[in-house]
Amino acid sequence: MSNVENKNFCSLRLMGILKFNMKPYPQDTIAAIATPIGEGGIGIIRISGPDSLKILQKLLKITKRPTSHRVYYSKMFHVKHFWDKAPRSYTGEDVAEVHCHGGVGVLRAILSQIVGLGARLAERGEFTKRAFLNGKIDLAQAEAVLGLIKGKSGIFVEQSTRQLKGHLSEKINALYDRAIALIAAIEASIDFSDEIGSVSPRRLEKEILGILKIIDSYLATAEAGKILREGVRTAIIGAPNVGKSTLLNVLLGEERAIVTKHPGTTRDTLEEQLSIGDVVLKITDTAGIREAVCEIEKAGIERAKSEIDRADLILFVLDASSKISRQEKVLLGKLKGRAVIIVANKIDLGVRGLAGKEIGRVVKVSLINGKGVGGLKRVILKVVLGKGIANDADVILLTARHKECLLRAKESLSRGLQSIKIKQPVDLLTIDLRDAAAALGEVTGKAVTEQVLDKVFGEFCVGK
Repeated sequence: MSNVENKNFCSLRLMGILKFNMKPYPQDTIAAIATPIGEGGIGIIRISGPDSLKILQKLLKITKRPTSHRVYYSKMFHVKHFWDKAPRSYTGEDVAEVHCHGGVGVLRAILSQIVGLGARLAERGEFTKRAFLNGKIDLAQAEAVLGLIKGKSGIFVEQSTRQLKGHLSEKINALYDRAIALIAAIEASIDFSDEIGSVSPRRLEKEILGILKIIDSYLATAEAGKILREGVRTAIIGAPNVGKSTLLNVLLGEERAIVTKHPGTTRDTLEEQLSIGDVVLKITDTAGIREAVCEIEKAGIERAKSEIDRADLILFVLDASSKISRQEKVLLGKLKGRAVIIVANKIDLGVRGLAGKEIGRVVKVSLINGKGVGGLKRVILKVVLGKGIANDADVILLTARHKECLLRAKESLSRGLQSIKIKQPVDLLTIDLRDAAAALGEVTGKAVTEQVLDKVFGEFCVGK
C-alpha cells in the first residue's frame, strides 16, 4: 500500500471521532421578521426552505415564476419581493424576502399569512444555522455574523468581518490539519511499520510544541477579545464630593447623575455605557467611600466596594485642592496591581495633595470647566489598548467558546508531550491528539454536537 493510500486509510479511521452528532436536518420552510420590531420605513420578512417560492406566489398572487436574484414590486400590500434560488442564497436553500412598510401590525399580518400558507416560525438564529448546515459558512463564521449584529466598536466589527471572511477558520484549520497529520503518521507507522518505519519521538515533540506555541499566541488575545465583546467594566470611585458623578456626566455628555455640593448624594450605583474612540466602557458611578452615616449609605458603600472588585478599569477621583485623606491612602494601597487612573479633579482651586503615582497614571482635570478631560480620554484609551487590543492583530479570540476550545486543545497536547517524555507507547499519544483535534474542530464546526449548536445559535435574534 502506498504512502498516499496509507494516509487516506488513516483519515477514514479518524472520521468516527470527528463527526457531527446532530439531529436530522429539517426539510421544512421557515419564516420570520428579519428587521427590528418597531416603527420604521421598511420591514423585511424572510422565508427559507423548499416551499419558499410557492408561498411567495400564493401570498402575492404571482402567476409567473420570478427570476432568481431579482427584486420585484407588487401592488399587493405595496411590497417589494426578492427571490433567491438555492444554492446561491444566504442559507443555501430557496429564499424569498418580502419588503414592506415597517409597522408592527403590517409585518405581523403578513407573517401570519405566510405561516398560514405552510411555513413555520423560525427559531433563534435558524437562518444562519441552516447556512452552516448547508456548508455556506462554518461555525466560526456564523458566530462572526452575531458579532457584526452586536458589535459596539469599530475594532470589534473589523475583527468580526475578518472572521466572517474566514481568517480565524483558516488559522484554526491549519492547526487541526497538523494534528490530523500527526495521528495519520502514527497510525500508519503502527499498521505498516515494515514499510514506513516508526515516527521519531523528537519529530512528534517538535510538531506538538509548534502547535502549542501558536495556540498560546491566540489564547493571549482572549482578554482583549473579552473587552471588545463585553466592554471595559469601569468603576468611578473616591471619597464623597470629589466629583465622581460630575465625571460620569462629563464623559456621557449629559446630566445623568444628580450632582450637589452636599457629600453623600450618591447612595447607590449608577450604570451607563459610553464609547471613547473604539473602546466601549460599561461605567459605574459609585457611592462615596467613607464612614457611613446611615444604613442606606452603608449599603451603597458596600456596592461600591463590590464594583471595585469586578472592575477592569478604575477611575479613582481625588480632590486635587485638598490633601489626601488617610482613608484614601488605604484604598489606594489596596489597588496595587490593578488598572487604575487617578483623576485629580478641582485643579481650578489649586493643587495641594496629589498622590497615587505609584498606583496608576495621574491625570489633572477641572471637571467644572472641562480642562484636562480630553487628556483623560486619551489616557483611558492608552490604558485599555495596552491590554493587547489592536485592529491589525493577526487573530483575536472574540468569543469565550473559542477560548475554551483552545484551552482544551492545549491541555490535550500538553498531556501528549508528557507521554512522549515518559516514553509511553506511541499509540497512546493518538488519544491525546484526537482530543486536541476534536477541540480544534469544534471551533469551526468540524466536530460539534447539537448541544453546542443550540447554545451558539440561541444567542441570535429571530430572523437572522
